[in-house]
Amino acid sequence: MHRRLAIFTYKVLVNTNPIPITTATSTALLYSQCNPLNPRTNGFAFFRLLSFTPGHRRAQDPDDPSNLMKEDGVSVCSQMWIENFREPDRIVSNLTTYLRRFELWVLAYQKVCADDMGAYMPRSAIQRSALEDLLALRNAVLDNRFRWGARLDFHIKSPKDKTDYQSLSKRKIKAILTTTQPAAFQDKIVQEVLFMILEPIYEARFSQKSFAFRPGRNAHTVLRVIRRNFAGYLWYIKGDFSTILDGMKVGLVISALMRDVRDKKVIDLIKAALTTPVITSCMEEPKKKTKRKYQKKKVLAEDEPKPDPYWLDTFFGFAPEEAEKVPSWGHCGILSPLLANICLDELDRWMEGKLKEFYRPSKSDVIWNSPEGEAEQGNTSWPEFVPTSGPDKTRKMDYVRYGGHILIGVRGPRADAATLRKQLIEFVDQKYMLKVDNESLPIEHITKGIMFLDHVLCRRVVYPTLRYTATGGKIISEKGVGTLLYADNRKKIVNFCSYIIRGSLAKLYAAKYKLRSRAKVYKIGSRNLSRPLKEKKGSSPDYHNLLRMGLAESIDGLQYTRMSLVPETDYTPFPSNWIPDHEKALLEYISLDDPKTLEDQRCSIRKQGLVSSQDYISMLVWNYKRNAIAMDQLSLIKSGGNNTEKEQQLLLVSDKDAYDQKSKEEEEHEDGFDVAEI
Repeated sequence: MHRRLAIFTYKVLVNTNPIPITTATSTALLYSQCNPLNPRTNGFAFFRLLSFTPGHRRAQDPDDPSNLMKEDGVSVCSQMWIENFREPDRIVSNLTTYLRRFELWVLAYQKVCADDMGAYMPRSAIQRSALEDLLALRNAVLDNRFRWGARLDFHIKSPKDKTDYQSLSKRKIKAILTTTQPAAFQDKIVQEVLFMILEPIYEARFSQKSFAFRPGRNAHTVLRVIRRNFAGYLWYIKGDFSTILDGMKVGLVISALMRDVRDKKVIDLIKAALTTPVITSCMEEPKKKTKRKYQKKKVLAEDEPKPDPYWLDTFFGFAPEEAEKVPSWGHCGILSPLLANICLDELDRWMEGKLKEFYRPSKSDVIWNSPEGEAEQGNTSWPEFVPTSGPDKTRKMDYVRYGGHILIGVRGPRADAATLRKQLIEFVDQKYMLKVDNESLPIEHITKGIMFLDHVLCRRVVYPTLRYTATGGKIISEKGVGTLLYADNRKKIVNFCSYIIRGSLAKLYAAKYKLRSRAKVYKIGSRNLSRPLKEKKGSSPDYHNLLRMGLAESIDGLQYTRMSLVPETDYTPFPSNWIPDHEKALLEYISLDDPKTLEDQRCSIRKQGLVSSQDYISMLVWNYKRNAIAMDQLSLIKSGGNNTEKEQQLLLVSDKDAYDQKSKEEEEHEDGFDVAEI
C-alpha cells in the first residue's frame, strides 16, 4: 500500500505541464481542477492558477486619520521655526498648507489634553474615535463650518467630558446658553493650532526690546538686561499702556496682523474669534430659606480638581504690578498675548528708531564714543557702573517693554526726555487711539529710585575706585557711580513659601505621631525637620550613631527657615545683544546649513595654510591606497626645511597630476637604470 501511495504522489508531482488558459476554457478548467472525480486533478495547478490571477491593490482612504499622520508634529513645528528664522522679512501668504497638516492638530490635541486632564497623552494612546472627531474638526475649520463659542454642538469633546447633551433638561440647557462657561475643548484646540502656526512667524520679527509673553524671556531676563544696558542713565520715563491689553478695536488688530500674514482663512478665523460675543451674564437663582445643618466635608470626584488653599491668593498678591494683567480678547484664548505683542511691536520699532536718532557720540567720552554705539560699556569688573552724563559726555538712550509697561532711560539733559515724552504721547494717540497725559508718563531722576517689576533702580557710589585712560593717555581715578538693582519683595516671597511648606509638614507629622502641636514637632525634629520624629528606644541604636556608622541615610532638611538664610537674587548682567538659547540654536543651525558658511571656512583654512581634519584623513587614506604606505605627511613637513613649495607638494600629493608626475619620474629613472646595466 505504501508503494502505491508513493507512485501516486510521484505522478501528481510530475504532472505539472502548463495548460493554456483562454477565455472560453477558463471556467471548464477551473471546474476540472476542482472536481474530485477527475483523475488528473493537480492541486499545485489550482493554486498556481490563483497565484497568477491579477489582483488590484487597495487605494488608501484619504479620510483615514492614520494615513494623514506622515510626520511627527514636533518636526513640522521645528521646520516652521527654521523657515521663518531663515527669512524673517518675507510676507507669508500660504498658511492654509500648515492648517491642513493633521500632525499639528494631533499635537494640539495632546497639549490641550495635558492642560485639561493634568497628564500627557502619547499619540499611541489616542483612541481612533478621538482621531476621527479631530479630523472632523479640522475639516470644519477648512470648510468654514466651525463656529467659536459653541455650547451644545461640538465636533470633539474632552476625554473627561461624559455629559450627554441630547438628554439634558430645558433648564440645564438654558443655564448653559445664558451663563458664563469655560472655553470649549474644541476652541482650545483651534487656538493651539493657530498659535503653533503664528508664533514662529512673529518671533522671528519681534523686537529684542520686548520681554513679556515670549519664550525664553520673562521678568528675570528683563531685569538682568536692565542691569547691563541701563547703567549711567540719569532720567527715566515710565509708561503704563496696560489699557491696550484690555482690548483693542478689531480693525487695528487685523491691520497689524496683515503686515506680515496675508492668508485669508487664518485672518478670517482670528477675526471671527475677536467679533464673536462672549456670554458673561450670570443666572440668578432665588434663594431658599433653609435651616442651618451640620455640613459634611465634600468628597471630590476623581476628575475634580482640589480647591486652591487660602494662602495661594496671598502668594499671587506678591506678583509685580506689571505682570498681573494677561490679555484675553474674545475667543482668542492663548492667542491674545501673541496678538497684543503683534500690536505693540509697532511701538517697539518706533522706539528703536528714536534710539538711533538720539544717539550723539562724544570723542571725549571714554565709554560710548564710536559712531555706531556698539562699543563695550563700563568697566569689565563692574559692568553696571558707567560715568554719568555731562556736557562732554555721550547722549544715549535705551528702552525695554514688559507687556503694557515701558521703561526708558535717558543719558542727557531733562529737556531731551521731555521732548521724547511729547513725541511718544502723539504716537500712542495716533496709532492706538489711547489718550495719555504727562502724569501717566512721569520723568523721574535716578536719585529718587525707579520702581519697575517690584525692583528699585537706584544710584550709589561704590568703594572700589575705577581707573581708566582718558584722551591723551592720562589715567583718571574716580569713584564709580552707576545704577544698581535690588528687590524689595523676593525674600518675603521665599520666606512665605518656606513657612507654608514647613507649617503644613509639621501639621501632618503632629497628626500622624499624635504630638498635638507643631511646637513639639519642631522640638523633636528641629526647625528644619531634619531629624526623625519617632524612635523605639532599646530596640535600635540612636539615629545619630546609625548615621555616624553609615547605616542610615541623612534626612535633608528644609531650606530657608529664616529670612536671613534666603540668598540674594542673581543679577549677573547679560552680555550685550543677548538673545535666548533657543534663538541662538536656530541661528547657528541656519548658519551651518548654509553652503556659503562651509565655503568661507574652507577659504579661511587655506589662507592660513592649515589643513582641516577631514582633508587630512582623506589625504592619508588616498596615499595609503596609492602607495600602500601609511605616511604621516604632517610629520614630514615638520621635519623638513622651510621650503613652502615642498610643503605644499607633500600636502597635495593626493592630487592626480602630482601623482602622475611622480610616476613618470620613477619610470624614467628605471629606464635609465636599465640602460646603465646594458
